[in-house]
Order: sequence, then structure tokens, then C-alpha cells
Amino acid sequence: MRVVLAILLVTSLYACGGAREAAPPPPAPQAAEDEGPPLRGTLVRSGGSVELQVCGSPAGRTVRLADPHGQLAGDLPAYVELRGTASVDGSTFTVSSVGRARSAHEGSGCETPVFDGDFEVRGQEPSFTIDIRDTGIVYRSPDEPKGVTYPYGVTPNATGRREYASKIEGAHGSTLDVVLEPGRCLDAKSGEIFAYKALVTRNGAKLEACAAAGVPTGGFGDAPLDELARWLGTYPAPSTWTTPPIGARLDVLLGPKAAAFRQHVAVRSPLMKDGGIYYVVGNRAHEGGLDNAIFMADPATDTINVVLFRNGEREEFKEGDRAIEPPEEVRKILGSLPAR
Repeated sequence: MRVVLAILLVTSLYACGGAREAAPPPPAPQAAEDEGPPLRGTLVRSGGSVELQVCGSPAGRTVRLADPHGQLAGDLPAYVELRGTASVDGSTFTVSSVGRARSAHEGSGCETPVFDGDFEVRGQEPSFTIDIRDTGIVYRSPDEPKGVTYPYGVTPNATGRREYASKIEGAHGSTLDVVLEPGRCLDAKSGEIFAYKALVTRNGAKLEACAAAGVPTGGFGDAPLDELARWLGTYPAPSTWTTPPIGARLDVLLGPKAAAFRQHVAVRSPLMKDGGIYYVVGNRAHEGGLDNAIFMADPATDTINVVLFRNGEREEFKEGDRAIEPPEEVRKILGSLPAR
């Protein structure tokens, strides 16, 4: 029982905080170079300072935010995506732009992965979405829920303005033009704040929308495990353990016991990170804490470690016999479980 409680405690410590409803002042202009991996998390206000509980970080460990443009004044929604510069020791982050801000209770905060494309465009009245990836541009609306895919084409410039112009040829031809300009954009329906304004022209009809920059695949770094940063703070879906960048490596590392591992993470924590190490802790559903699993990944050494507990017995699996130093939370859980 104490094993289950330890795992559930870790899980509960990493939920995003409550929402704040008032909108912030306009942010400083966002330049094209601000695109890239954002710093994501929940705002924590203490006295006159503003700090960030980063998605997937240990509970109570925050990063102090320096805000030279006053973008975090007033009451932002709880969940934010920030771009800027971190101090050498990582304790302070200087904000250059607010890429996105939304109420955590909307169900789209830390628990949602970073969008794996160039931009997400969201329009209201009429409602529509446009997902822009280098594999294509997909327009969806209530009338076209399956989406219409256009070829990818973009014209950027030095001011941060981007224009995506595309056309479908043939009997059912269609044109789509999306112009994105840096500037605070408020979705009046959801209250979500975006860093880009969007002017969309589809088949001659002009529509207005807001947009947020994503991070295309490979944008988190060159190491094979860097892509894990996309899912920080999220609860890994079952497919996480069977698809790249993790699935095939687990099959090789665990062999016939890979299936047991996937069962043992049926009830799991979010993907967390401490000291450069990603980790997930879990246990098999309805087993009373007898069957548990711990997953750890270190991008710096391109290494995965797994610890399995089955019927009270402990097994460890290390790629290339390279051991990962467990983060503090993992050490606490290991201390509560049998040594072997």
C-alpha cells in the first residue's frame, strides 16, 4: 500500500495550478527568433515576485521570472508558455515574450504536449482551426471536421510576419492564405491569449483568428531523447511506450518483459524532469502495489533505464550497462521498495 501511496503522491504533486481570469497587458513585440521551445508552466506569485512552476519539475521547485517588459503584470491565466533567456545557473528566466496563456482548468495546460508543427491557428465566429506543419496545412471547421489538407508554402520576413499561401488544384479547387503578425491576440470565447494575430482568406472569404507558435519535430535538440521535452508535464499515452522515440528501444532493452513494463505503467505519474533526467513512475492497475515500474531517460548520455517490480522482486535494465543517477523523487520510491 505504501508503494501505491508514494506513486500517487508524486503524481498529485505535478498538476497545474488554478486559473486567473483577468487578461494581462499587451506583451512586447515578438520577433521571429523567439520561436522555438517554450518554457511552460504555472505562474506562482509570492509577494512582489513572479515565479514559474515548470511543467514536469519537482513540486515546490520554481524558476524566478525577470520581466523587463512588464508582460506578467496583472493577473495572467495560470498556465503560460514563455520565450526568453535563462540565466547560467538556470534559477532565473528573463521573459522576452508570452507565447500563450490560458486557464489551467480548461484542460489544456501542462497536460497537453507542445504542438509538433509551425503554428496552431484558432478562429471563432465562424469556428475553425488550422494546423500548419511542413507536411501540410490542415483546415478544419464544423462543416469540414475531417479537414482539408493544403500543400505547405511559407514566406517569412525579418519583422516576424509570415504568410502561408496554398492552393488545391482540380474540380474541387480551393485557396488558403494565412498571414501571421506578432501581437497579442485574445480569443474572446475561450479567454486564451496568443502571441500572433492571424488573417485568414479562404476561397475569398476573410476570417480573423489567433495563433501560437509550435515546435516542429526535432526542434528540442539533436539528441535522440531530446524530443521527450515535448511531453513534459503530460500523462504519457499508452502509445508512448510502443512508438518512437521510446518504443523500439524498450523492446530491445526489456526483451520479453517489455509487455510487463507496459502493464506496470497503466497507472502513472506525468513525465517529469529533474537534474536533466526524465522519469515516469507507475504501477499496474488493480494490483495493490505489487507490480510497479520506473522509467528514466538521460538525453546527455542517450540512455534509458527501467526498474521493474513484479511480485515483490526487483529487476533493473540499463542500456549499455550505463546507470542513470535517479532523481530525488525516484530515490524515495526506490527506498520504499524491495532491494532485489
